[in-house]
Amino acid sequence: MTPQLRMKRDDLLGLPALDLPAGYRLERATAEQAPEVGACAGAAFGEPWGEEWARKTLFEDPTVDSVLVIRAEDGQIAATATARSIPDRPEVGYVHFVGTRPEHTGRALGYLATLAVLHEFVRLGKTSAVLDTDDHRTAAIKTYRRLGFEPWMTDPSHPDRWAAIA
Repeated sequence: MTPQLRMKRDDLLGLPALDLPAGYRLERATAEQAPEVGACAGAAFGEPWGEEWARKTLFEDPTVDSVLVIRAEDGQIAATATARSIPDRPEVGYVHFVGTRPEHTGRALGYLATLAVLHEFVRLGKTSAVLDTDDHRTAAIKTYRRLGFEPWMTDPSHPDRWAAIA
């Protein structure tokens, strides 16, 4: 199996302000919202995820610090991202499961959900951040680059794969 691409942001200084578009608000999700969070993530990733997936993967995982969601004015969760800890590297935050429902794309919600996670890391006392992504997620990679993430070569296959993306 080909390992995911890894990206890192060496510090969390100078983060842009988190300004959501009109009609959206940021929330910290609770386990009671697992059905909604699972539905959003499933729609974003094109997977049959739902409540059970969200409970097990997000709300019952002890490394998950926060599940952040961006809710639309109609009440639907439009985007989500997860702030995780790395047990042996408490100063590093791990950005995970960033996704936007297809009907809400084009509003920079993936950027804003990721930025919200970075602000959450600052609140939690973390000093840097990492994430994993896939080669075909070019829009996400552009978003992560805009937020200061750089490719991190952790596998021999990475240099060639990053060169192909560039």
